[in-house]
Amino acid sequence: HLEWSMINFLNKTLAIYIILFLVVVMGGFLRFYQLGVNPPSLTRDEASLGYNAYSILKTGKDEYGTVLPLRLKSFGDYKMPLYSYLSIPFIAVGELNELSTRALNTFIAILFPFVIFGLSYQFLKNKQTSLFAALFFSLSPGIQMIGRQAHESYLTTFFICLSLLLLFLLKEKKRIIYSALFLISLIPLSFGYQFSRLWLVFITLVVLFF
Repeated sequence: HLEWSMINFLNKTLAIYIILFLVVVMGGFLRFYQLGVNPPSLTRDEASLGYNAYSILKTGKDEYGTVLPLRLKSFGDYKMPLYSYLSIPFIAVGELNELSTRALNTFIAILFPFVIFGLSYQFLKNKQTSLFAALFFSLSPGIQMIGRQAHESYLTTFFICLSLLLLFLLKEKKRIIYSALFLISLIPLSFGYQFSRLWLVFITLVVLFF
C-alpha cells in the first residue's frame, strides 16, 4: 500500500510539472510570435531603453555621456536603468532592433509562470490551483500586451513576485541559499521602477519585523 501511494504521488507530481512546462512553452510561444513586428513599432520609451543599452554596451556611457548611469536622463524623465542594463546581452547578440529591445521581457515572460506557480502554492498549498494561476497568467491579454513591450513595470513586477516567493521560502525553510537569493532579488528593486522602491521599503520592514 505504501509503495503504491508513493508511485501515485510521484506520478501526480511528474504530471503537474509536465503540465507546468507545457504552460510555459505555450506562453513563451505567444510572446515570441511576431515579437519584432507586433506591436508594430517601438514607442519612444522603448527606443530610449534600447538605445541606452546599446550605448552602454559600446561605450560604457548613456546617450548623454554619463558613465554607467544610475538614472537615464532620456527625455528628461530620468528613467530607472535596470531594463537597459539587463537588455545588454540581448542587444549584443541581436544588434539594436525591435526584437532585441523587447527580448528581455519575453525572456522574463518564460520565467514568470514558474514564479506565479510557486507564489500561488505558498498561499494556497494546492498544486492544481497553482497550475491554473500559471495558465491564466500566461493567457492574460493584458499581461501579454505589456510582456511584448520593453517596459520597466513588467520586469519590476517579476522581481517583486520573486522576492515575495523567496521570502516565503526563507521563512518556511530558513536555508542560507534562500537568504542569499532573497537578498540578491532585492537589488534590482532599487533600479527597476519607481513603485519598486516603495515595495523595497515595505518588504525590508517585514523582514525586520520577523
